[in-house]
Amino acid sequence: MLKHGLTIFSLTNSDYLSECSAKRAGGSERQLLYTALATHAEGVDIELVTVNLEGNPNSMLEGISVNNLWSIQVNGLSKIYNMIRSLIGSKKVIYIRGISFVHGMIIILSRMFGRKVILGMTSDVQCAKNRSFFANIVKTFTINCSTKIIAQTKNQQNLIDSHFNKSSVVFYNIINSELFGRPETLRGFLNRDIDVLWMGTVDPKKGLDRLLEIADQMPDKDFTVIGASSLDSVEYANKIASQLEIRPNISYEGFVQPSDVCSYLKRSKLLINTSIPLESDLTKEGFPNVFLEAWLFGTPVISMSIDIDGLITSQKLGLFSATTQEAKKDIMSLIEEENGWKVMSRNAKDFADSRDVANEDVRKLLVDLLEIRSK
Repeated sequence: MLKHGLTIFSLTNSDYLSECSAKRAGGSERQLLYTALATHAEGVDIELVTVNLEGNPNSMLEGISVNNLWSIQVNGLSKIYNMIRSLIGSKKVIYIRGISFVHGMIIILSRMFGRKVILGMTSDVQCAKNRSFFANIVKTFTINCSTKIIAQTKNQQNLIDSHFNKSSVVFYNIINSELFGRPETLRGFLNRDIDVLWMGTVDPKKGLDRLLEIADQMPDKDFTVIGASSLDSVEYANKIASQLEIRPNISYEGFVQPSDVCSYLKRSKLLINTSIPLESDLTKEGFPNVFLEAWLFGTPVISMSIDIDGLITSQKLGLFSATTQEAKKDIMSLIEEENGWKVMSRNAKDFADSRDVANEDVRKLLVDLLEIRSK
């Protein structure tokens, strides 16, 4: 069957597409990159629209059209002109992730030009209304003007239905093992020298204070933290870094290129997620990329606040810990029980493989989901 072209809009944190610094690349951008590479491998004509791209596109994007709309110096009117021109010449199907005012405008204009627009959700808090009148207006228009909504989890699907009366389809996040060296064999329990790994954006919403509390209560365990601040959390990140660096059982590595995190994951017995609930007990998480990255290397996850539709506990991919005391207990139980750890490690690897775009079935399902296969 012939496949329609796909235009992917990625208008923030775009330097992850080049061989320059990727310090601003987030989870949503990684999913857009995986989608571009996977659908292109299935013969889809891909246009990747971005902004502020530094340097040349990475060699892994060979064969994919990369359209850099503007640089930091471009004025507002030029941005609007370039955006409209890009939308007029875009492919029949447009894919965009996350809700914002700019994304809302893109979606509305795209529909005016007769395009299908598929919106992929990011964090749970974007799937529910909050106390901000303006934010709720943007969410409502963005969600209801989209042709299709892709939720990361069943929980997100239920939130979208109850808050916006809009149906959506659930599609768990994917991973591209080729970008991580595609590990064939897992490192054994005894060959992992990091007891607990934390990685992500150093931001108040990620709950690193919880990690400090846990590490203080487990002075004989080795913790490693990798990650850098977001653009609006530099002061917090500096404060946390000073606390991490004075603790003898914590190694703070700072920013690590996404392609290099494998060197830490394969050495870690566990990955811990400490994100905290925000509005209505929702978090800034959806289906965290770091979970899939850890599971790809057979690293079980200790998760606080989220259990991704119950997958972690039901499929024995790790443990869900509601409090720091529970987290401490669960860490001890896994680190000191090699046989139980081995079971979770294998389950984790199997689950990651089921979401890997190296799997042809995953790629074909993605093509169908994005409606880029002609009937």
